[in-house]
Amino acid sequence: LRKKVLPAIAAKAETEELKELKDRSRRNHLNNWWLFWRRREDMLTALMPLTRYVACSRVAKRNIFEFVSTAIRPNDALMVFALDDYYSFGILHSAAHWQWWQAKGSTLKDDARYTTDSVWDTFPWPQQPTPAQVKAVAAAARRLHEQRTQLLAEYRLSLRELYRTLEQPGKNPLRDLHDTLDKAVATAYSLLPGQPWLPHLLALNQAVAAAEQAGQPTTGPGLPPGSALPDAVTDLCVRVLLA
Repeated sequence: LRKKVLPAIAAKAETEELKELKDRSRRNHLNNWWLFWRRREDMLTALMPLTRYVACSRVAKRNIFEFVSTAIRPNDALMVFALDDYYSFGILHSAAHWQWWQAKGSTLKDDARYTTDSVWDTFPWPQQPTPAQVKAVAAAARRLHEQRTQLLAEYRLSLRELYRTLEQPGKNPLRDLHDTLDKAVATAYSLLPGQPWLPHLLALNQAVAAAEQAGQPTTGPGLPPGSALPDAVTDLCVRVLLA
């Protein structure tokens, strides 16, 4: 480490100082050069009590979310959500979240780019879902995740290859699973049949912002307080397979 890593880090710190950059992160890193640069301590702390987390590609053509084992350290290409339950997975994987992502995020070429401040920080979660509605979303999300995993193994496909089948006409079990999930999520949001998502979400966003400004309680990401779903968390996730 001293022979190969330290000189490289010291060189970057020297370059930063010679250019008189305002950003002193490389110079500061030299004080703890044996640690990863920008370790994201807040994220690692949030993941510490979990066995899995939800992740998606930062830039994507489709909203494909997956559970990943906390034994796997994510890199910068992933958006990481410190959530491990199927209700949260269902909300994130719904048409509601995808349409908000497309409307509020940026783009890279023709793909949607997820941004923390404009997408995640502004996305309103269902504010008063009933226990039955929470349970329905979690059940639909779990069924999607488990049956999707079976399809991947049965046909030896990647997630990208599996979701490309949605472009083909005809019946598709994956499409049916997502339709069922979207209906459950729409009910949790009190969305009327045929009502478009974005105006409804924008109105909810404004209502939540007004409540927060007035010091009133609101429902944020994750399982609503008091939700009792013993089967909302399983050990099914992407993990490292040791030989």
